[in-house]
Amino acid sequence: MWRSPLMARLLGALAALALVGLAGLWWLHQWSLERHLRQQLPQRLELQADLVAGQVRGNLRLRELHRQHEGLSVRRELEVLARAYLEMCQGAHRRQQKGELSQQQAQEQVRQALLSQRVGLGGYPFVWDISRAPESIPLAVHPKIQGVDVAYVDFVRQGAQMKRGYLEYRWANPGEAQVRDKVAALEYFEPWQWVICVSAYREEFHLMVEQGFHYDAQRQLGAFLAGLQPGPGGHALVVDDEGRVVHGPAAVVAAPQPPALLAAVMGQEQGGFSLEMQGQTWLGAYRNLPPLGRLVLLAPEGVPLAPEGVPLAPALASQGHWHMVGLAAGLALGLLALAAILFLWVGRPLEALAGAAQRLADGVLEEEPPPPAGHGELGRMAGALTTISNRFRESLAYLAQSERRYRDLFENAPDPGYVISRGGFVMEVNQAMEQVLGQSRQQVHGLHLSQMLKPGQEQEVSRRLELVAGDGQAISGLGFTVLDKQGQPRYLEGFLMALHDGQGRPQGFFGLARDLTEQRRLQEQLLQAQKMEIMGTLAGGIAHDFNNLLSGIMGYSSLMLVQPGLDERLTRYLRIIDNSAGRAAALTQQLLTLAKVGHSGRQPVEVNTVVRDVLTILEHSLQARVEVQARLAPDLPVVEADPGQLHQVLMNLCINARDAMPQGGRLVLETCLTDLGQGASQAVAISVADNGQGMDESTRLQALEPFFTTKEQGTGLGLPMAQGIIQKHGGTLEIVSQPGQGTTVRVFLPPGRAGLTLPSPLEPTDLVEGRETVLVVDDEPEVRELAMESLALCGYRALAAASGQEALDLLTGCENPPDLLLLDLMMPGLGGLDLLPLVKERFPGLKVILVSGMYDPREEGSPPWRQAEAFLPKPYRVPALLALVRQVLDQTRATRSEDPRGAQGQGAATGV
Repeated sequence: MWRSPLMARLLGALAALALVGLAGLWWLHQWSLERHLRQQLPQRLELQADLVAGQVRGNLRLRELHRQHEGLSVRRELEVLARAYLEMCQGAHRRQQKGELSQQQAQEQVRQALLSQRVGLGGYPFVWDISRAPESIPLAVHPKIQGVDVAYVDFVRQGAQMKRGYLEYRWANPGEAQVRDKVAALEYFEPWQWVICVSAYREEFHLMVEQGFHYDAQRQLGAFLAGLQPGPGGHALVVDDEGRVVHGPAAVVAAPQPPALLAAVMGQEQGGFSLEMQGQTWLGAYRNLPPLGRLVLLAPEGVPLAPEGVPLAPALASQGHWHMVGLAAGLALGLLALAAILFLWVGRPLEALAGAAQRLADGVLEEEPPPPAGHGELGRMAGALTTISNRFRESLAYLAQSERRYRDLFENAPDPGYVISRGGFVMEVNQAMEQVLGQSRQQVHGLHLSQMLKPGQEQEVSRRLELVAGDGQAISGLGFTVLDKQGQPRYLEGFLMALHDGQGRPQGFFGLARDLTEQRRLQEQLLQAQKMEIMGTLAGGIAHDFNNLLSGIMGYSSLMLVQPGLDERLTRYLRIIDNSAGRAAALTQQLLTLAKVGHSGRQPVEVNTVVRDVLTILEHSLQARVEVQARLAPDLPVVEADPGQLHQVLMNLCINARDAMPQGGRLVLETCLTDLGQGASQAVAISVADNGQGMDESTRLQALEPFFTTKEQGTGLGLPMAQGIIQKHGGTLEIVSQPGQGTTVRVFLPPGRAGLTLPSPLEPTDLVEGRETVLVVDDEPEVRELAMESLALCGYRALAAASGQEALDLLTGCENPPDLLLLDLMMPGLGGLDLLPLVKERFPGLKVILVSGMYDPREEGSPPWRQAEAFLPKPYRVPALLALVRQVLDQTRATRSEDPRGAQGQGAATGV
């Protein structure tokens, strides 16, 4: 730092002091000055070395800090922006799919958003439409040339083929004379065939990252070190770790250095030394400045003390003592004045510059650097420090603006977003994720990911995190389930990418996901409905086969019971057979009811009868250690309900009660007539109680929510479906439970309207005769022969057909068509409902009775059902068959009963 301006001031002060001193004591002045220089030069060299080392270290720290991040930071920023704009397109496209926007409106919304964005000072996002590439590639979005076809440009065709990635090219917009280097990050949005490009000019990189000035700083550092002169004849060097001079005067850099100099400075971190070089003694000081090397300051030991370079004569040393005292006093005063001058001119500015450099190296920018001190070395150092500080401030301001832009995108994203550390701890979540979790970001900050995931997913999610951290590639389609504040699962699916530090090491992860919980729930509900449909089909098929088997047993037993001359013993045996078959038919009907294939719809129902049917099934399905009790109140009002749905509700409640008692217990079904209170009417109450585990208040409140379950294999649909059925019947369902004291579920149904009673059963016991012709169509031989034999026994002329096609052929070739068609519904090939329209079209006067062991009320309103005169359920007794045949034949015109279940009531009255 001690160059000509400073030395001129110092020498001027020394010359003034020398003129004031005693000329006769020149030898003492020379001796004192030489001694003073010998003592002060190493110290000044040490001081200068410390000051220069501090300045250079600060410069090196800033230069190294910013050099590390330039290319990587810009590329990462462009790629993140491209992904953010891709998410913007995906959000608009989802609104388009929902019908909220047309495709043109969605694209225009994205176009306006992209046109408002800027990257750096001159960069911007733009979009290529590659739907007709490579023949035509128009600019779908561009701030200057939107709509222009750029398929002729080489890098455009290259980018259209890449679709995703990182592209370097040269470009000049219309009106720009200079072609500049440019880079762009590409993302591809397939539904619109858009390639989204986020570009930046390479010359603006220094404004996009926290650097851009280290090149100027490096040149200033080299020029500063090359011109630094510690003293007359001295110079400053920078020696690297291999002993090469990399900075200093050109002549010194080009010449080989003595081994003694290299040996002196290649030892410790810092120090001072003296050595013989070039025929004279040199003093030096050095400081280690990694990675630059070692800063070395050199100055010759002896310096000229006068313009002539002549030392004081030894004779002056013999001057008088007082002269020596006066000279010493004057010299002391002069030295004090010189010290004060040096402190004011050099010390304070150097101290201020060193402090400012240290604060800048520590990243403290609140204080302004000291103003330039003149036009010398200190002034240039102060100016360079001010420039560095100002550029650092600009970079930090740009980074703050970029951080705000990214945070706005993150916070306002419609999909849940999160940032987690390398160790799996939550660092940040956005507003959408707060809504999914039902917790604020302060509540989830610092939680480990395993505390938020559904149990059993930690290992798989950790494996995916390690995979992303290992190869650095983002992954999409990452699905995982988190638990919200109430402990309910929320299924999320999205992408995950790693966050890296300046050395490219993974420091954390960033992800965006979509909440697919509702979609999953709908899928599970559909699956459950499909399972129930399969069970219904299976149960219906089994019941159909059983009804065909029971038809022969019940039919022939009832036929034998009406025969005359039977003794009492045979009659008793036949009644036992008939009753047993009737009970089997009732069980089959319950199976059809459970499968929702049997008789359905609102009708007068006796609640106790439904409860007894449920108890009959429970006898075969409950474990022996579960005791079942029934407390049924007599004379309950009739309710108007769907017996199948009511049966389903009670079965569901009983199964839940059984599952709550894995070690056994007591299950109580109770009915009564209760007063709802507060002026409300009475209700028929059905309660299902167990003495099992019970539920706490939180579980009880959530028990009726869809998909909430405490069972490992449960679906969470049983109680919500039961509540929905009861509410459709105008009733209510309530749950009373306490932990360890069991659970009671009560169902309240309104009594039926006044005058509502159960239908009176018709129990025909006599065989009704006739002379008409009846065609029996049934694929079951036993059922077909039973009907024919019964009809023939009572005087009818019976014809038979084993299939629908055979019956159609018989009718077509018959000169005198029959009076009545007894038609089975369920037959292979041409079934009953397929044959019925054909028969009615060709033989309008032919009456038809439909016969089946299955009855689907959904078919009741279809045209074939309306064309039939009556319906007879299987299995049936012979008297019921003959009575219905006679009733239909006696009708004056072919009309169907308003309620097809009226005919079924006859079968039911005889045990069908």
